[in-house]
Amino acid sequence: MSVTIGLVLAANALLVAFALSVGRQLFINELSGTVWGPASSVFYDTLLTYLVRGWHVFFWLGLIFVVAGWFAGRTRSGMAVRHSVSGVLETAGAAMTDRLGGAGKWVAHNAAWLRIVAGVIGAIVLLWGNQVSSSRLLWSLILGVGLLALIQVLVGAGNSSGVEETPVAVGEKTAAP
Repeated sequence: MSVTIGLVLAANALLVAFALSVGRQLFINELSGTVWGPASSVFYDTLLTYLVRGWHVFFWLGLIFVVAGWFAGRTRSGMAVRHSVSGVLETAGAAMTDRLGGAGKWVAHNAAWLRIVAGVIGAIVLLWGNQVSSSRLLWSLILGVGLLALIQVLVGAGNSSGVEETPVAVGEKTAAP
């Protein structure tokens, strides 16, 4: 589903870019023989600078949705990459178990909602203020992916810390070693 949404976002961004390009050329051509001809391109570019910046952001956001949808989806290649990346990050966390054990256990138990929080923080960074730009999109992507990687490292530390505990039924006693 998110792959489709990403493709639609990217296609709409390219459609807006095409419309802006055609509109710019028509505007400049219409004013070329007048007194305002020399300033027409500067006026058009200044007037629509936020719309141009917006189509860039929506295009890259669409591509990010495509990659994220593929990575989180049920395709065989996406699952293989996801398994490899999470395995590497969890192995790194398992190597740091002695330093991250307590935090790792907590993160391992709460990883689902922490991943959602990481995505929301990335979205807040992107939408904060009145200028959405490609550089802000890049920084929000770096922050979101970095937080997700940190969560996965802590999950690895939490899953490997301590001895595996087996659940004991109510009323059952455990044998002393």
